[in-house]
Amino acid sequence: MIDTHRLRVWRAVVASGSVQAAARHLGYTPSTVSQHLQQLQRETKLVLTEKAGRGLRPTPAGLALAAEAEQLEVEVHRLEAIVADLREGRTQELAIRCAASVAHGWIPPLAARLRRELPGVVLEVSIGEPHEGPGRRTPDLIIRSRAVQPGAPGQSDAGSAARPRGYVEQVLATEDFVVVVPRDWPLSEQKSVRMAELAQVPWIDNVVYEQGPTLGILLTACQAAGFTPRWAARCHDHIAATGLVGAGVGVTALPVLAARMPWPGTVILPLTDPTPQRGLVAWQRASTAHTQACRVALATLRELAGTQESSARSAGEGAVAEGSARELAQRGPREVSAQTQT
Repeated sequence: MIDTHRLRVWRAVVASGSVQAAARHLGYTPSTVSQHLQQLQRETKLVLTEKAGRGLRPTPAGLALAAEAEQLEVEVHRLEAIVADLREGRTQELAIRCAASVAHGWIPPLAARLRRELPGVVLEVSIGEPHEGPGRRTPDLIIRSRAVQPGAPGQSDAGSAARPRGYVEQVLATEDFVVVVPRDWPLSEQKSVRMAELAQVPWIDNVVYEQGPTLGILLTACQAAGFTPRWAARCHDHIAATGLVGAGVGVTALPVLAARMPWPGTVILPLTDPTPQRGLVAWQRASTAHTQACRVALATLRELAGTQESSARSAGEGAVAEGSARELAQRGPREVSAQTQT
């Protein structure tokens, strides 16, 4: 059997570039590291290093072993986390991966309900990141954006993203995008903004990754209006992006859920002709769907999504949640001042 500790030492040698550097990083002597490597070579019957000038370098087999050992270490850390939970009496855990807007808008009430009904559950939230890594659990729920099929309100476009193997899909909601503009720009005096009116103004990208679904939805709407956004700034945080809007750098477009934390000196307005929309779906891990924590979480998400869409319908046909594009159109522009910011 291969000793996992020796695999960790070997990974340290590969990452550090030498036995001496790995020994320094690990707090070992170089002879101790060398002994671990010799024992690992005997266990695996592989040649892990070869001469390179006056030193040594990993062989192709050694590099492959180090790469595979990384995933093994992830699983060992995950198992250690499970053992710790069992030892401390935590019998359930729930891991959720979602966008920042969902984490800000929906996760707090979900966490509060879990705390009330299942106080022993450990909640882990990963915001827009893969779940791989030391100690990370495989997500039980993945909440993400999807494109909405043209002509089929509320129906997610099945081609917009690949659902991971072992997950089933639950449709949650459909919401409009709004545009955030500086308060001292002429656009802020309007009740709504046509997409074509944004063709000549500077834009702020709030998701950065061009292959992401949210940016793809927005770019499609811009192309339908006959232009491509002129980027003035890019940042992977929608709150920071609205801060740049408040500084007068440009405009940014966000789903309604992401526009619930506005910035001083900005105005939120409906987007029309066309109105970009995203679908929100939950991918539920089939192997943990039966757990009470997963059932409570999904029920809460459905309630939150239903409340959002019910508020939208009460605001008028085709509207979305409170603070949404069309409700804002009825109220007039929404300005946020430094005095009202909380």
